[in-house]
Amino acid sequence: MKKIAISVQFGWLRIVILGLILFVLGAVVGVAVSFPNNLLEQRLIALAEQQGQISIEKGRVQLGFINLNGTNLEIRTRQDAMPPIEVEHVTISPLWGSLFSGNPGAHVEARLFSGQLQADLFRDGLVDASARDLRLDLPLQNAWNLNFLGQVQNASFNSVVPLTNASESQLQLVLGQASIRESGKNEDMLDLGRVDIKATGKGQSFRITTLTAENGDFTVSGRGNLRLGNSPATSAISLRLDIRPAAEADQGLVELLKLAAKENAEGNYELRISGNLASPSFR
Repeated sequence: MKKIAISVQFGWLRIVILGLILFVLGAVVGVAVSFPNNLLEQRLIALAEQQGQISIEKGRVQLGFINLNGTNLEIRTRQDAMPPIEVEHVTISPLWGSLFSGNPGAHVEARLFSGQLQADLFRDGLVDASARDLRLDLPLQNAWNLNFLGQVQNASFNSVVPLTNASESQLQLVLGQASIRESGKNEDMLDLGRVDIKATGKGQSFRITTLTAENGDFTVSGRGNLRLGNSPATSAISLRLDIRPAAEADQGLVELLKLAAKENAEGNYELRISGNLASPSFR
C-alpha cells in the first residue's frame, strides 16, 4: 500500500509540473502574440542607437519569437565622417545561459561586406567578437582621393565598450590582398599583400605589438602606439616601421620611400609615422 501511495503521489506531482510548464508556455505565447511588436521594435532600435552612438537607417527590423532580425540596414556613426555600413542581414538572440545571471547577454550574427561577423554582447559592456571574409573598400580620409582595399581573413576583438580607463582590450587582425588604389581606378598604387596586426589596449590607448606586411611591394615589420579619439582627427598614432622593398616594386614608390625614410646598415628603410590619423606625418 505504501508503494502504491508513493506511486500515486508521484503521478500527481508529474501532472502538476506538466501543467505548470504548459501554463508558462501558454502565457509566453499569449504575450508574444498580443504584445505591440512595433513599439518594442522601436524601443530596441532606439536603445541600440543610443548605446552604440549610431543611426540605423533604411532596411527593416522585425521582432521574432525569440530573436530580432534586420535586413538591408544602413548604419552611420555619429562621431565621425566614416561612410555608412551596409548590413545585409543581422540576427540578435539571447544567450540563454546568461539570462539567469547578473550579467545577461545577447548573441549577434551579421552578414556585411560579403562576410560574416559574430559577437557576444553583455549588459556590463563586455564584447567578444570575431569576423571573417569581410571585403573592404574604404576611402582614406585625406585629399589624395585614395581607397584602402583588402579582405579580412580573420579578426577577433575582446573588450568592454564604451572604453573606460579600466578597459582591457585584445585585437588580432589578418588582412589578405591589401592594397591602396586611386578612387575609380582598377590598378593598385601600392600592393601591401598580407597584413597581420596584434594589439593590446588599456582604456583608449593601444599598444601595437605586431604589425607586418609581406608578399607585396614591401616587406614591413613594426610596432607602436595608438590612442583612439572620437574621430580620426582626434586619434593619435606613433609607429616605427622597418621596410624592405621587393625586387619587383615600382621604382617610383621606392624613390618616394627614400625621401621619407632613412636607410639603415642592413639596407632597409626606417620610417616613423606620428600625429593624428586624419593627417599623419612621415619621417
